[in-house]
Amino acid sequence: MGNLSHHIKFLLIISILILVYAIGLSYQLSSLVLILSFGLFLNNADAIEHAWFRGIFIYKNLSNDLTQLYQLSAESAFIIRTFFFVIFGFTMNIYDLNNVDIIANGLFILASIFVIRFTYLRLFRKENSGAETFIAPRGLISILLYFNLPASLKMPQVGPAFLFMVVLGSSLIMSIGLLTSRKKVKAIEE
Repeated sequence: MGNLSHHIKFLLIISILILVYAIGLSYQLSSLVLILSFGLFLNNADAIEHAWFRGIFIYKNLSNDLTQLYQLSAESAFIIRTFFFVIFGFTMNIYDLNNVDIIANGLFILASIFVIRFTYLRLFRKENSGAETFIAPRGLISILLYFNLPASLKMPQVGPAFLFMVVLGSSLIMSIGLLTSRKKVKAIEE
C-alpha cells in the first residue's frame, strides 16, 4: 500500500480480508477469529521489531491509512449491521415466541448473563459496578456465531426466536439500566 499512488487503497485491504475469510471457511477455521487476528495485526504492525518485516510492511503514511480504514469500517459497519438485522428478522418466525420453553430458556440465559456479570464486577471491580452490570448486550456476534454453526451442532431449542429473545432482552435491560443510572447520577449532582 505504501507504493500505491492512487487514492483507492482500501480495496487491497478489503480483498485481503475476503481472502482471509475464504481461507478460514475452506479449512473449517473460525473465520471471525482470523479476521479479528488480521485487525490486531494491522493495528499493532508498528510494534513488530524485525527489520525485514518493517522494511516490507511499514511505510511513512501507514498510520494515516489505518485511520482512514478505521473510519471507513466504522461507517460501513452501521450499514452492514442494519442489513444483517433485517435479514435476521426475515429468518425468524414470530409465532415461535409463543413457545413457553423458548421464553423460559431465554429468561434463564438473560438472568444468567446478568448475574454472572454482576458477580464478576462485585468481585473484581468493586467501584462503579452498578451501571456496568447492565451493559452486557448480545447481538450481531451471537447471531453470526449461531448461523456459522454446522447443522449437526444446532439444537432445536436454540433457534432464531431464542436468539431474538436474548438479543432483545439484553438490549432492553441495558437501555433501562443506563437510563436509571443516568437519573441517579443527575440526582447525586443536584
